[in-house]
Amino acid sequence: MATQQELLQSAITQGGGVVPGESLTANPDSPQPWEGEVQYTVLSDALNAIFLELTEPEQYQSTIDLLKNNVPIGDIMHIIIYKGFTQGLWNPDLALLLIEPVMYLLYSIAVKAGIDNPVIDDEDDPSDFGEQTSQLEKIINVAKDKVVPKIQQGDIPEEIIQQVASLPEQPSLLEPTQNMPEQSSLLGRGE
Repeated sequence: MATQQELLQSAITQGGGVVPGESLTANPDSPQPWEGEVQYTVLSDALNAIFLELTEPEQYQSTIDLLKNNVPIGDIMHIIIYKGFTQGLWNPDLALLLIEPVMYLLYSIAVKAGIDNPVIDDEDDPSDFGEQTSQLEKIINVAKDKVVPKIQQGDIPEEIIQQVASLPEQPSLLEPTQNMPEQSSLLGRGE
């Protein structure tokens, strides 16, 4: 049976994953495209670039073929945005801002191509949600049974228990506030 260290080492070597700290050993004279300055910093400029690329004849036809084959618009959008990030076209913040407009752009291309009811996102089946919830409940129960009993009364120092017990109760943030002192405006002070 393999040890945890051996499993971790094989996952790193076979999985092709990034080793923690690997970026610190990279040559600073030849950075990756996403490590330098980005080409687009304004949402409208990046969206125009995406539009121009998607409407090139070859790209336009392949996008329509994907949409006709029921590839979700969300998946196509992820590919476009991730590809642009890895090429250094935009930073992660702009990538997040591009999600919605790119999905609308792809939807409008699908409508223009005559595709009825294009697949927007590969939504999970409701039964999958129930299955995930039951898995989460199992994990919580294991934590209650195995982790919580390990904390014994003697594990926590008595002075900490007393300090916690002496803390005043805080009102709920949802309760209406009563007897709140008037606060003067900083603008009205005239200082």
